[in-house]
Amino acid sequence: MTASYPTTVKSFTTKVDFTDTVLAAHVNSLQEEVVALQTELGTDITVGSGWVGVVDFSTTNWDTLKDRIANIEYGLKDVYDEYISDVGGSTIIPSGTGVKGLVIRATSGQTANLLEIQNSSSTVVTKLDSSGYIYTRGEQLVPVIYSSSQPTGSNFAAGTIWVDSSVDVAEVDVGGSGTTSLSDTFMLMGG
Repeated sequence: MTASYPTTVKSFTTKVDFTDTVLAAHVNSLQEEVVALQTELGTDITVGSGWVGVVDFSTTNWDTLKDRIANIEYGLKDVYDEYISDVGGSTIIPSGTGVKGLVIRATSGQTANLLEIQNSSSTVVTKLDSSGYIYTRGEQLVPVIYSSSQPTGSNFAAGTIWVDSSVDVAEVDVGGSGTTSLSDTFMLMGG
């Protein structure tokens, strides 16, 4: 005889003392089902993999349940090793020069901030709002445009700073020994 398990669950007829005759086939059938169950589970099923191994995404039919559980352990460890901790200490290092470190994507119609930095009292001290504007200490950070000619048009945000230079400048002399005045160097766009 062949065991029903694991294809189906074996159906047994309950025996009654002093009424039914118990045959060797009854006991043999039980043994076959027990062996089929043990084979499916595998040996040492309570012994873990030690979280050592590589998750297998292609296998769908495992030799034993133990093998399948071990693969789940590998996958859980991969997720655990890659998660961002809510108690700090996490570092995101992109896997290549063309890989983004982190993406925060708004949902359609987003109104809440995309990112907030809060102090220990849960007060927002810096935020990136749903439109992409950065605010710190309650004030919006405005862009700086480096250009040798004044930008034109109305597509500049109020408070945009124009620096009369085609290259980034580290600092500006605003009253020292230099001849460049602040009004010559900067122009505030908008109002």
